[in-house]
Amino acid sequence: MDFKELINTLSKINEELREHSIRAVNTSLTLRNWFFGFYIVEYEQSGNDRAEYGKALLAKLSQETSILNISNTEERELRRYRQFYTTYPPIGQLFLQNNQKWGLLPEFQIRQSLTANSSIRGLPNPELEIPPQHYLKLFNQISYTHFKELIRINDPLKRTFYEI
Repeated sequence: MDFKELINTLSKINEELREHSIRAVNTSLTLRNWFFGFYIVEYEQSGNDRAEYGKALLAKLSQETSILNISNTEERELRRYRQFYTTYPPIGQLFLQNNQKWGLLPEFQIRQSLTANSSIRGLPNPELEIPPQHYLKLFNQISYTHFKELIRINDPLKRTFYEI
């Protein structure tokens, strides 16, 4: 190996691992936002003290998370995370099989919640019969910024068109 080959090899390694780290960060942020939405919906549906907050839940949640320096938890974003979860509930099923991710997250009976409520939270559009592989491919190919645009589309058929 000469010096030029060494430089080329190091450059290729750097580029490949840089791209990998960008994908990993995007995946983690997308997953974080989905889980935020998941837990907000879980709390709204079965939280023991939810009546105390009423419509002010997201405002109070935003206030508390900002004190903890959790980024992007303004009320509007929290509403969007909730919409992200309700639009794409199958994403959670993708991670039930991924033990590496589960090691990083608190359990909070999440496995039971995702499986027990599958009849309530099944595919948002079962008439389209979208296979789980579609969501896995989608999740691995696009960032949360793209999901933000997709969740704005109310028509499931149109949204699926843009996903494809």
